[in-house]
Amino acid sequence: MKPGDTALVSDYSEVKVIGVGSDTVDYALIGLCGRRDIVVS
Repeated sequence: MKPGDTALVSDYSEVKVIGVGSDTVDYALIGLCGRRDIVVS
């Protein structure tokens, strides 16, 4: 995390910090998904 970022905490899920960029989150999400997962972005 960088200074000024907001830290998110969850008891029931995993929180990931993704860098800045127009498609960065989409590519990170694709990398985490499996073959039969359904993604709504």
